[in-house]
Amino acid sequence: MGNMLPMAGHRDIEIGMILAPAFGEKGAFTPLGMAYLNGALRQAGFAPTYIDLGLTMRVEDPDLHGELVTHGFSPDVGGFFGPELDLLLQIGRRDHFESAELADRILKRAYDDVDKMPDMELGLLTLWDSNLYYAAAVGLALKAKGTIVAMGGPSAKLNIVRDLFVRLGVVDIIVVGEGEVRVVELARAVAAGTPISEVGGCTLLGDDGRPYETEGVRDLRIHDLPRPSFEGMDTNDWLPIITSRGCIRDCSFCTEKFNWRRFRQRRVEDVMDELETLIERYDCRRFEFNDDLINGHVRWLEKFLDALIERDLGLRWTCFMEPYRLTPELIEKLARAGCTLVKYGVQHFDPEMLRIIGRGDEVSEVVDTLRTTADYGIRVSFDIIPGHPNESEDAHSINMRILPEVLEGHDLLEVNLNPFLLLYGSPVHLAPGNYDVEIQTWDETLFPPPLRAEFGDLAPQFMRSYTQTPTRDVVIQRTLQLEAVVRRVRGRHGLTAMPVSADAPLELFGRLRARGVSRIALRPTRSTTPRHLLDAIATARDQGFGVISLETTGAPLDRAAFVRAALKRGLTHAVLVGGDE
Repeated sequence: MGNMLPMAGHRDIEIGMILAPAFGEKGAFTPLGMAYLNGALRQAGFAPTYIDLGLTMRVEDPDLHGELVTHGFSPDVGGFFGPELDLLLQIGRRDHFESAELADRILKRAYDDVDKMPDMELGLLTLWDSNLYYAAAVGLALKAKGTIVAMGGPSAKLNIVRDLFVRLGVVDIIVVGEGEVRVVELARAVAAGTPISEVGGCTLLGDDGRPYETEGVRDLRIHDLPRPSFEGMDTNDWLPIITSRGCIRDCSFCTEKFNWRRFRQRRVEDVMDELETLIERYDCRRFEFNDDLINGHVRWLEKFLDALIERDLGLRWTCFMEPYRLTPELIEKLARAGCTLVKYGVQHFDPEMLRIIGRGDEVSEVVDTLRTTADYGIRVSFDIIPGHPNESEDAHSINMRILPEVLEGHDLLEVNLNPFLLLYGSPVHLAPGNYDVEIQTWDETLFPPPLRAEFGDLAPQFMRSYTQTPTRDVVIQRTLQLEAVVRRVRGRHGLTAMPVSADAPLELFGRLRARGVSRIALRPTRSTTPRHLLDAIATARDQGFGVISLETTGAPLDRAAFVRAALKRGLTHAVLVGGDE
């Protein structure tokens, strides 16, 4: 960590870390990437100021914030998603357009926001597809006040974004990839008055008016990451954290491999130490693991869960996972370690579509994992992608058949239907022919004449539309059909099912009640005896469940003595799930 040590005698400078709307989720949002930069700068002796422009905009100008959300977030009906070239040109070259109502509103608000900020020598903005437009306007306003503007983040990995932003003059320097070390180098250069062009791995505007790249840098060793700092940031009642960067997969629709070239896993001891530090410093025990998937290394996950259980920190946490290689024993450890929500990337229930997407095709394993996770009192949210390129009608019918089977009988299972989106940097975008996709791009004739020479070479690199099979109309239709299936399942009297074993766990009943579940169905396993069932019924009643059902093929309700004992203990319903009777 030698690069992170304070430099003796550097001049104090005002640094602003600015979050431009619309970024992240609606409501409170704590960006972990900014926290890492904050930690690196503070460790090096600087004291940046964090400014979240989205918080005030949501209150003061909800109409503009709504417009930004519309342009900056994934369309509800799919399509392609990424930088809108025309809107960015209107912001950066407003004088060349007769009419640009949205750009005018963005520019006016951005200049007003910057006028209210304290003077700063270095302004740092993070770029996602969702906030590019306002970030560009803020960059212009900051530069007009004499601030050196640096940008980075996921969208800075796109060379077309870097080239366009530098040419538009909305930024002085763009950091490509991980910025924890280079943001310190940049701050030191500004403090010392040395050229910022000496910072490696960045894009700047050359003397010839063309963008150029400084000498490349290697990825950080993940064990050398600075500790994130949330000082001066809005943390609310939970904190984000990571155990890894990158992903073990390269799914067709995803940009994770484009953003992170390889999967890197932190040491269990380092993560545990960071958790304990955050608990002590911020008095917080709720965490969101921001890893693309926390089970990239299953053995690592088991070791991590063992450490959480052993230290018994009283944590409640959420995470992202893929639904593979998770045994019931490991899922039970998830629950004991404090996991309250798992977001699974399922994507499809058709094996052939899973192979096209680049996922494991063991559908039965996926279904078992979803239901087992919910059985242990953990809320489950899983993604399904209707309308992926080459999705046949037969593949869609498999989703229509299996989805209600998965959801039936569990209040803790919910599905997110995300129609296919074509993203810059995804395998479908980089190799569209492999998926029978045709991309239409911009051309310079669509620009005002004065801009054609300046930006004509960039136009063919920006998407304007695309075609695929199934068509967009079919994608929308299939999404609506799946939504109707979900509504029908949820409209029925649902019961949350729970397996019953010899040691009917009181802890599991408590987790279900804590999630708001009030109706429970007891599901016998092969080893369940009538005595186990009676004990579980009594425990469920003691825990306050209003409806206590028994899933049965008939037995042991064919025995009058059992029925009398079960009713006495609180059984209210029985559900016949199979058998000859």
